[in-house]
Amino acid sequence: MKRKFLLLILATFTLFSAVSFASQKIVCTGKYKNHLQGITMLDGKIYWSYTTKIICTDMQGKIVNLVDAPNHQGDLCVADGKIYVATNHKKFNKLNQAENFVYVYDSNLNFIEKIKIDEMLCGLGGMEYYNGSFYLVGGGDPTEPTFRIGKYSKDFKLEKMYYIPNGNSKLGVQTICFGYGKFWLGLYLQPNCKDGLWEMDTNFNVVKKHHINASVGIVPTNNNDREFIIARSYTEENKYAKHTASAKIVKVQK
Repeated sequence: MKRKFLLLILATFTLFSAVSFASQKIVCTGKYKNHLQGITMLDGKIYWSYTTKIICTDMQGKIVNLVDAPNHQGDLCVADGKIYVATNHKKFNKLNQAENFVYVYDSNLNFIEKIKIDEMLCGLGGMEYYNGSFYLVGGGDPTEPTFRIGKYSKDFKLEKMYYIPNGNSKLGVQTICFGYGKFWLGLYLQPNCKDGLWEMDTNFNVVKKHHINASVGIVPTNNNDREFIIARSYTEENKYAKHTASAKIVKVQK
């Protein structure tokens, strides 16, 4: 009887821990002029891109470091211990009106360099590093039938360009990550569409579209199968609007 009682307590504690972990909400400290563009993780810290600021917090959302950055810093990723941020200084979603760069920081958010990117014609908005290559995504001209995903070498030489049917995308791809053997794209959608997270194979064929909004940040936890930290951005409704953001652990169903 005692053994059964102990097993029951252990099972209850395990269930409670799993539920608490799955429902954990991480609030990024502070209010900012511009909204969140993406998140990534390195060494147990979260890096948040707020358009004109890059912020590093711990897993409770407490600020570790913060730097100002030129407009418009987008989604970001980690490679070899550095932070890479997709950036466009001109217009999004208009053919040939972008001026794209990748901004590079060390883990303490010291600026290292910026790298010019010429091939993302509607504006560079997001990036991921996987298997020795960078994958760049960005805006989409509404008059075009496809948006672009560029595969680049570690020194940012174009290796391949993928052309993806727009589907229900309104403004192309905003965020990208790789996890659990798949690429995951967060999109801005046409009105009344809910398929905000596209699960894609390594050749960028659509596996499934999910009713999840991942347009301002997604990164795998790598703790459990198909588990991600997905960010949200909020705006205060007044003329002095300030933006806040949080992130929550979400398990994406097959």
